[in-house]
Amino acid sequence: MVGTMSSSSSSGSPKSAGPRVIVVGAGAVGLSCALFLAKGGAAVTLVEAQGRGLRAPKRRRAASANAAGMLGAYSEALYEGSNTHRLFARFCAAGHAAWERLLLAHPLLEAGVRDTGSLLLAHSDADLARVMRVRDRARQAGAQFEWTDGLPDDLDPHLYSLRVVGALRLPEERLVDVGAMLELLTEHCIDAGVSLLVEREASHLAVRGGRARGVAFEDGSGLVADAVVLAPGALAPPGLVEVSPALQRLTPAKGILGLVRPAPGGEIEETVRTLSVYAAPLPSGEILFGSTMEMGRVDFEPDEAGLQELFAHLRRALPGARFESPPRFHAAGVRPMSPDWAPMIGPSGPEGCFVACGHSRNGWLLGPLTGQILAAQVLAQPLEDLWTAFSPDRFEKKAA
Repeated sequence: MVGTMSSSSSSGSPKSAGPRVIVVGAGAVGLSCALFLAKGGAAVTLVEAQGRGLRAPKRRRAASANAAGMLGAYSEALYEGSNTHRLFARFCAAGHAAWERLLLAHPLLEAGVRDTGSLLLAHSDADLARVMRVRDRARQAGAQFEWTDGLPDDLDPHLYSLRVVGALRLPEERLVDVGAMLELLTEHCIDAGVSLLVEREASHLAVRGGRARGVAFEDGSGLVADAVVLAPGALAPPGLVEVSPALQRLTPAKGILGLVRPAPGGEIEETVRTLSVYAAPLPSGEILFGSTMEMGRVDFEPDEAGLQELFAHLRRALPGARFESPPRFHAAGVRPMSPDWAPMIGPSGPEGCFVACGHSRNGWLLGPLTGQILAAQVLAQPLEDLWTAFSPDRFEKKAA
């Protein structure tokens, strides 16, 4: 195999003498893995099939570039089901703490994060039970929260409806500016010494003697490494899927986002969440709302019926809002769903092959924590008990 670097970005940092690691995929998770590996002393090459950040073609962007960027450390408990990983709530809380550490270590990243907080609304007894579960999770984690029986006094009842039977504010939940953060994390990776290779798809894992030795490209060239990290999202090439049991367990799920501009008086300042829709305020004053969950779909096409259904849910959350124009399609992404909707982080496949996948819509929330865990595994550092519960082999152990 011949090492090539025909489209890499230079770095101002000296190259590491540590293990050579290839990270496949430059979304929220892949960038985080590359950053923590480089900080840990590895010589990292980040391989991305598309252009950097929002310069990737719209029709081929995956989940990271299309997400609303919610860091919903506690509000994700709204959507827990019978198959949800039993420690997922603790993992999300740990993800919040990992973001705090990352922002302290890299203050320039603060430019890509907004302190909107979250507002969870319940309109029925069934809704109320789920929102109260979120409240209990926040209390257990020692997080800040504000509970109100009914609508908070500072909110306009004409906008939010008097039918609200319970409301939970989570002021510590934040919102990532997706485009800005993709660029900021990329620049931090480069500053840390990561080599960036874009518009090259790693089609196969190179394996010799039962161990991953690098990646191969369709033109026959490749890169040599001591370890390979696969963080390709839901749309990994077949040649990578066939060597990794974890990637084989992923189910793609299409989600679309809509965009609408409220008329004066209808603006929101917090990320509003119900069981059916979320609405994220943008600096422009527009509202980004989503998202559908269409299991098995991998296309990026607009979906007018899905958009109108989401908009109907938004109108129920903000019944008094008026809008300057009809809602418009913003973007579509394909989420990587694991069987228990929680990430798979660790070895999967030949020795030296690791995965960071299955984050569903929580790639932004769990990216820094995933990077920390993955770097510890590749660099043979100690692991916390909570981290090992999200190993890719947990499904084989469960079946046994």
